[in-house]
Amino acid sequence: MFVEALNDGAKEFYRKPGFIELKSPNENSLFFPTLTPGHR
Repeated sequence: MFVEALNDGAKEFYRKPGFIELKSPNENSLFFPTLTPGHR
């Protein structure tokens, strides 16, 4: 799942549960790895 943080406070909010911050040029985007049900 990808999200876009609009400011530094939002980035910190998403980092706390484990979102991973992407690097430039997508530095406002964060990624949370998920698995498809039934996928191992």
